[in-house]
Amino acid sequence: MQRFTSDTTGAAQTEESVATCGTDPRLVLGASDDGRGQDDPDRGIVSWALSVDGRALAKDGPLPAVHIGQRVVRTSADPVTAIGPGPSCPLYAAALAFTNEPTSPGFTSAIAGFYSPRTTLTGSCRNQACWPMATPVAVAPPGRFYDKDWMAVGNSGTAGTVAWFIWIDRPATDPTSGVAMISRCAADLTLCTPPQRLSDPGDDDPEFGDITIAPSGRVYFTWRTITGQADHTIMTVKLRTAEPGAITPGPTRIVAVDDHVMPLGGRLNGNDFLVADAYPKTDVATLPDGHDRIFATWDRCGARVRTVCEDSRIVLTWSDDHGVHWTTPDSVTPPTHGNRYFPTLSVDHTTDRLVIAYYSTELDPRFDTAQDVFADIWDIRQPHPVDRVRVTSVSNQPGVDPNLPHPFIGSYFQINAVNGIAHILFNANYVKQQLHGQGAPVPQQDTFLATIAY
Repeated sequence: MQRFTSDTTGAAQTEESVATCGTDPRLVLGASDDGRGQDDPDRGIVSWALSVDGRALAKDGPLPAVHIGQRVVRTSADPVTAIGPGPSCPLYAAALAFTNEPTSPGFTSAIAGFYSPRTTLTGSCRNQACWPMATPVAVAPPGRFYDKDWMAVGNSGTAGTVAWFIWIDRPATDPTSGVAMISRCAADLTLCTPPQRLSDPGDDDPEFGDITIAPSGRVYFTWRTITGQADHTIMTVKLRTAEPGAITPGPTRIVAVDDHVMPLGGRLNGNDFLVADAYPKTDVATLPDGHDRIFATWDRCGARVRTVCEDSRIVLTWSDDHGVHWTTPDSVTPPTHGNRYFPTLSVDHTTDRLVIAYYSTELDPRFDTAQDVFADIWDIRQPHPVDRVRVTSVSNQPGVDPNLPHPFIGSYFQINAVNGIAHILFNANYVKQQLHGQGAPVPQQDTFLATIAY
C-alpha cells in the first residue's frame, strides 16, 4: 500500500478511480478529486496519477481544462479512468467540467473526456501535453447541468474499440430530478454520438450510472432510481443492454428493488460523514459456454431507524440471461458487527475470479468508526467466496482531515483486477502534513494504491 499523490499542501483527495492495462498490469492509471484545485486557479479539481511498476507513483498532475466555445472550463468533480484493450493500452479519463453555480448567469456544464497514447503519458510530457485529446463529450443545454459521470472503454463488435459515457442531465434549479444520458465515442474521442436518453420516463431521481463492456462486445448500462423520503426510501436498480456494435440499448430490465438502502440524507450509525445513497456497480464475466454472467453489487442497511443506517451490508446478485432474471441479492460479507459500504467489483477474465472491495468498520466493534478496506474473492463459475483479504494493515479514522466542512470521503472508490492481481485506489488519513506550509503537521486525506494477489 503506497501513497498515490505528490501533494505537499495538505489538500484532501476523494472519489478514486483506477484502471489497469490488461496486457501489462504494471501500468496503472488512477484519478481523484483533488483539493489542490480549489486553491490554484491554474489547475482543475480532478488529478490523475500513474504507476509503471504496478505499485509506486511515477508521475501525476491535473487533468487539463476543456474548451467549450470561447470558454476554458476546468474539471470539477467525479473522476473516472479507463485503459483501452490490446498491447498499446491507450489511457482515458473522464470528469465533470463546469463553471460556478448552476443557477449563475453564463453557467456552463459538460462531460469532459481525455485520451492519451501510452507512449505520451509514460514519457516526459508535462501538464496539458500529457493529454493531447481533452474534449467536451457532451455540453448541457442552457438551464441544465450534468452530474455523476462514468465511462468504459472496450471492443464492441463491428464498432471496434469505443468509449461509452453515462451521466445525469438535471435542471439547474432542481438537483433532485433528471434524466440518465449516454453517448458513444470513437477510440480517440474525436467523434461522439449525440446524447441519447437511457432512463425511463417517470423515473424518480435517476442517479449513479455505470457501464460495463463485456468480452462479448455487449454493453451493459445500469442506473438507480429513488422513491420515498427518510426511512421510506426505496431504490430500484435498472439495466439496459446494447448488442455488440449497436448504439441504442434494448429494453429496461429490473435488477432489484431494495427497501433497505441508505435513507435520503441519512447517516451511518458509526460515521457521521456524508455517505452517498447506494451506488450500484456492475461487471461481466464470459463463462466457458460463451454466455455473459452479469454481476451487480451495492450496500444496504441491516436496519434503518429514521435517517440512520445501521450495520450496512454489501449484497451481490447476478444474471445469466442479459438481465431478464436475477438471483436474490444476498450478503457477501460475514454477519458480524460493523458497517460495510462503497462496494466496488472487478472480474478477472484470466483467472475466473470476481474481486469485491469495500470499506468496513468491523475491526472497531466499540464505535463502528475506524475503517479498513477488505476484498472478497469469488469464483465466477459457481459463484461462491474462496478467500477474504484485509487490504489495509492499519485502520483509518475517516473524519480527521481538517480541510473539509464535514467529514467526507467521496461517493466511491474503485478496484481493477487483472491476471491474478487487484489494484485498489482509496483514500485514508495516514500521512501528516502542514496545511499550506503553516501550523503543525496534521492528518490529511490522501489517495493510496494497494495491490493484492489471489
